[in-house]
Amino acid sequence: MLRTIVSKLSNMGSTGERIKEARLQAQLTQQDLADAAGVSRSAVAQWETGETKHLRPENLFNIAERIGCSPKWLITGKGPKQNISDIDKGPERQVSLIPLITWAQVRDWHETGGAHSSAPTLERVAVIGTFGPRTFALHVCGDSMEPAFFEGDTIIVDPDREPKGRDYVIVIGKPTSEPTFKQLLVEVDERYLKPANRRYHILPVTADMVIVGVVVMKMRVY
Repeated sequence: MLRTIVSKLSNMGSTGERIKEARLQAQLTQQDLADAAGVSRSAVAQWETGETKHLRPENLFNIAERIGCSPKWLITGKGPKQNISDIDKGPERQVSLIPLITWAQVRDWHETGGAHSSAPTLERVAVIGTFGPRTFALHVCGDSMEPAFFEGDTIIVDPDREPKGRDYVIVIGKPTSEPTFKQLLVEVDERYLKPANRRYHILPVTADMVIVGVVVMKMRVY
């Protein structure tokens, strides 16, 4: 698996409790899960207590398979708890590993069509659902989209989704400019980029701007 794949779960404490609950019901020890995931027993103990707020997706899948339960249930506490072979059928129930890139990488990602999506150095975020093959994740920077989005929120961006009016989008402009995150407004033949924060101005979409993807999900770690 990838070296730096990290799943940032929004409620790691509850996830840890579910890991422990499922482990005990399966009559397994912390060492059993440690062996399945290739980690130390103390790492499993930290997952269960919520001491660590990072759980690698490959570890999540490995312990879910060892316990015989759904990774979706471990993450969210929702849906059936049964074996993953029965639960992860159908796109709405799949756990996807989305590449997490930086804002500086957005332009290259667009120009190469996400050609580096399988690169082993990319971090990934585990989310429920299926997305286009070029989908990527970003951490929100700045306050221009508050209060809808706050700095540090993780957004999932799908370049294969057709942008419509009122969608949240990622846009690139001139080669020297940075990508921007705004809400798309469409009025007759004109398009605008609207910040959620009223301290910032609405911008017209100009000929040199390209919408590289539509924001389809927001994740926040508390």
